[in-house]
Amino acid sequence: MEKKKNYPNVSVIIPVYKSGATIKKCIDSLLSQTLKEVEFIFIDDRGNDGSMDVVYEASKIDTRIKVVTNDVNIGPGASRNKGIEKAQGRYLSFVDSDDTIAEDFLALLYEKAIKNDADVVCGKTIYLDGNGKVSASYDDQWRLDYIKDGLRDGKPFYAIFNSHHFSAIYSRTLVENSNSRYGEWSMGEDLVFLIKVLDKAKKLEVEEGAFYYYFQNESSLCHSFSEKTIWNDFYSFRELLEYMNENMRFDKNGADFLCPRIHNLLRNIALGNVTDGLKSASKEVLNILVSVIRTSHIMEIVDYCSMEVKTLALYGYNLIYLPIYGLEEDTTILLYIDAVKRAMEFARDNKKCEDIYGYFGMNSIRETIKYFKTIQKKDSIRGKEYAYKFYKLLWSPRVWMKNGLNIQSRFIHYCYMISKEDV
Repeated sequence: MEKKKNYPNVSVIIPVYKSGATIKKCIDSLLSQTLKEVEFIFIDDRGNDGSMDVVYEASKIDTRIKVVTNDVNIGPGASRNKGIEKAQGRYLSFVDSDDTIAEDFLALLYEKAIKNDADVVCGKTIYLDGNGKVSASYDDQWRLDYIKDGLRDGKPFYAIFNSHHFSAIYSRTLVENSNSRYGEWSMGEDLVFLIKVLDKAKKLEVEEGAFYYYFQNESSLCHSFSEKTIWNDFYSFRELLEYMNENMRFDKNGADFLCPRIHNLLRNIALGNVTDGLKSASKEVLNILVSVIRTSHIMEIVDYCSMEVKTLALYGYNLIYLPIYGLEEDTTILLYIDAVKRAMEFARDNKKCEDIYGYFGMNSIRETIKYFKTIQKKDSIRGKEYAYKFYKLLWSPRVWMKNGLNIQSRFIHYCYMISKEDV
């Protein structure tokens, strides 16, 4: 009679790339887990710095350690996907090789998952600074409270748990059935995995006592800025948009999820455009993004956004970046004129004109007007045409008629004073 095979409760997947300074602590925290029915799948991503030597030494002591070796460096997302293919556990966990977990992290999450028949259970992230001490600048409790509030309000899981993929465990059956995989690039790859798995999940739970210790390594990919950062953000955004277009009905939650991603992408494009060696990539990505936005009717999608997301993530905050995009293509300028118009009409229709300074911000309005004045100087004919469109929008009584002349006059006076300033 064939002996029944015992599968692990949890498969922990750990991509390893140049983690020589931290890999020993990571391994120690894994092997000290109070939950014993676990397998640890280390993915050698060809860092060639001796990190894997530590892993192989540990594997001689603990047979639960398995190693998958990449032929070449393929990045953390693609490495995790290879780990998913090899995993046999009932649940999956993802740990970065420079992080650690509390000894009862897996036990608490797994026990809650089994008790409540949950597809996903997330724990709490504890941030550590460069010296390995708990950071006073970050407190993850707000995120857990946000998730709990969202669960109570019946919000979709992807809208409330959209970061910290490493702080949770996921049903392997769910991951396989939903074909949830990480993006195969170096940054933002986790969002693609999260939206797919959470879109199909039936039950999400929170375990506040399960601690994941996140080491803030300033030299890591997520803390560096390069041409790769700009392109990776774009790849992530594009795949998110494609998935949402094909599988989900856009509503306020979907729009609230997507718009901060647009904000992050625009921020990196703006930073790239004032960084030596990155201007070409920034312009190329922005041109593609403008095309994607126009063909996806994303402005219509944004109309679903909540007031806070609409103004902060897309309209209000990003207006301040206009002067440093350095791009004056017709589609780019007209896109932002349309964005300002929509934001103003939204403010009007929701009787929020009294808070107009909060919607646009003094610096945003100031820099936007300076931007159009700069265009006027560079190209007198075309510049005057676009500046006229923009100023006409700001001065338009029709935009403000629902809320009375007094508010309109105050705003126009403010814009007029700024427009008189030298660029």
